Amino acid sequence: MTVLKPIRTEADHAAALQEIAALMDAEPGDPDRLELLAVLVAEYERRTFEDPPEPADVLEVAMQVQGRTQAELSTVLGSRARASEVLARRRGLSSEMAGRVAVAWGLPLRLLGGAPEAGKARGRAAATAAVVALVLGLAGAGGFLAALNDLPDIAPVVEAAAPAAGEALTRDLPPHVYQAVLSAQDADFFAHAGYDGAAIVRAAGRNLAPSSWSRPQGAATLTQQLAKTVLLRGEPKGLRRKVREIVLARQIERRLSKEQILDAGLNAAYFGGGATGLSHAAQRYFGKSAQDLSVAEAAYLAALPNAPKRLRLDVPANHERARESRNRVLERMVLHGYLTPTAAQALTSASIS
Repeated sequence: MTVLKPIRTEADHAAALQEIAALMDAEPGDPDRLELLAVLVAEYERRTFEDPPEPADVLEVAMQVQGRTQAELSTVLGSRARASEVLARRRGLSSEMAGRVAVAWGLPLRLLGGAPEAGKARGRAAATAAVVALVLGLAGAGGFLAALNDLPDIAPVVEAAAPAAGEALTRDLPPHVYQAVLSAQDADFFAHAGYDGAAIVRAAGRNLAPSSWSRPQGAATLTQQLAKTVLLRGEPKGLRRKVREIVLARQIERRLSKEQILDAGLNAAYFGGGATGLSHAAQRYFGKSAQDLSVAEAAYLAALPNAPKRLRLDVPANHERARESRNRVLERMVLHGYLTPTAAQALTSASIS
């Protein structure tokens, strides 16, 4: 086994990422090496990124890694409105607020200082590396190995990949339907191997943080969501579940084709109002089959699993939120080349109901 040395060059960094990927794909054997590699990568990325991380980015990553909620942040900051404004980047953290968070959540105060400045992806990545390195130091490799105990068999997912009569099949859907889903949930679905995100997060196996800085429409890959929905239902949110998600997602990707995974995901997702699966949701909200969904309808349904209670169309108070969510998906479809800007602009003005 080679001796680990500090990462000083891009070549060192690339080699470390390759080894991290190999260790994550292999059977657990040397968790200490994985942990040390993660810390070394985090330190290199911290030095390399010129822009300091935004405090709001640090908070978001810390919330994901530690399994905290916006309500908990509200308690720390003393105001729901204040927490909402900070996370939305409408206000910065004052010195007093930064101090409260640092003490309550065990975060380095230096990561919470400075005025927020939107749009710095490198700063956000640096925040991720720093927070994950902190988690590694606190949790250790034992937490990673413990999460691998009693993993469920993926047989239920394999069964779900062969939909029953009446359920949606990707090959039978018009392209705009699954394009809307990919835009809303996992734009890199056909490129990744079940998980995605910063290499340090893959190495840590703690917070797949599914690349929230580059893919804001989703919190995890579609394969992870499938593993969580079918295999990990009822398990509490937190680091342990994230580790289990990534391992199970990797197993699913090795066993099933991308089309099968997409079929299973579309038919296992919950759309609110008692509707499980895309076909049921299309009938529930629009009275038609999934094959007959319009682009605007598909965009709405693609956003719905993220917050079914808040976006259900049978609740009139939800209509404005539902419309905004649908329009964000349409914007993402333009970004990924599935729609022209002109078409999207016309569709954003359409009624949601």
